[in-house]
Amino acid sequence: MPTPTFTLCGMTSPHSLSSAHDALIAIPKMFGYRPHESLVALPFADQRGGAAIRMDLPQVRAHHEPFIEALIEHLTRFPDCSDVLIGIYTQSPLGDEEPPYTELIDNLIESAAQVGIRVVCAAVRAGDGWREYRGDAAGELDELDDPHTPMHSVAEAIAIEPAPEVHLTKVASKVAEGYRQRIPGVSTALGAWRALMNEPDRPNDRKRAQYEVSVALGIMRPAFLEVLLADAAYGEAIGNEHARMCAAIRMAAEDECEGLEVDDSFANAENVTERCHLDPIDLDRSARALGVLRRILGALEPYQRADVLAAASWLEWARGGGTFASAYAHESHRIDPWQRLALNVIWNVELCITPGWIGMLGCQGGFRDNDFAQLLGTNE
Repeated sequence: MPTPTFTLCGMTSPHSLSSAHDALIAIPKMFGYRPHESLVALPFADQRGGAAIRMDLPQVRAHHEPFIEALIEHLTRFPDCSDVLIGIYTQSPLGDEEPPYTELIDNLIESAAQVGIRVVCAAVRAGDGWREYRGDAAGELDELDDPHTPMHSVAEAIAIEPAPEVHLTKVASKVAEGYRQRIPGVSTALGAWRALMNEPDRPNDRKRAQYEVSVALGIMRPAFLEVLLADAAYGEAIGNEHARMCAAIRMAAEDECEGLEVDDSFANAENVTERCHLDPIDLDRSARALGVLRRILGALEPYQRADVLAAASWLEWARGGGTFASAYAHESHRIDPWQRLALNVIWNVELCITPGWIGMLGCQGGFRDNDFAQLLGTNE
């Protein structure tokens, strides 16, 4: 890899890459798990980046061309992308003559050059070692593992830690009762959600159990699901805006039905999905929201998790995390084959549909709080 050094932003601290070895180490840290049978592309502009694209490796040579076309399409969504670093993760052996997927890399380099993007480095972590394509760098697998960074599979990375038995009993039993009673209204569920967001580390007390029950039941209302996602992705002001929008639609529907009460089946996540094609989401807030959702999931029985999993899947998709989004959505779909939001997320991921805001911001992606601190020089 040529100098100058490439810098990854958006991690705990800016990460410098000056070799194929650096890139193969940085990618699992960036993702939180080690990719499996995957190609990962890191786009850069002016030697700075923060976005990543992961795609399942094609297992048939005839599929190389559509795979490369899809990857180039993703890269060109970043209007400032001039360089890209490639990491391949596979269990295939390095081989005696050339590493696996050499032909794929050669064709990718040529196709990227045609659209003005330079592949400055490509390397493979194979089943028996690592090696740079079009270079001499190579080594053993233990050279790539950081003892301070636990490596997880996707399944391990998203595994739900169950709540303590007493807390689980409080929440799961109340949710089970709630199926047969009245689901809380949007305002009640929203108040509970914000209490959990403002105190994400609240201990397993009675109040937290009440809040989690309200959210777990409330999320069954499509209208509250819309509001929760807006609040989680953009903050309380936008959450309130969507709440007013849902209330206005409901009132109009009731007027049209001559005053009869109507349910919330008209509402879904489409409005907030449209917003994330236009406006960057709050990455720090959405990460905190995912933590809250995961704690709620831990307090539910597996059969009760479909709607909360669907919300988590959409948030991951909105953040650009297609791999985690797909995993959450498929688990939601397994529990409830008719969970509409989960089906939409699965559809988006399989069609390589990503939120529009990601490409709009360029290769550095969305900013986190620590990124602003780095720019202002106020971080310690």
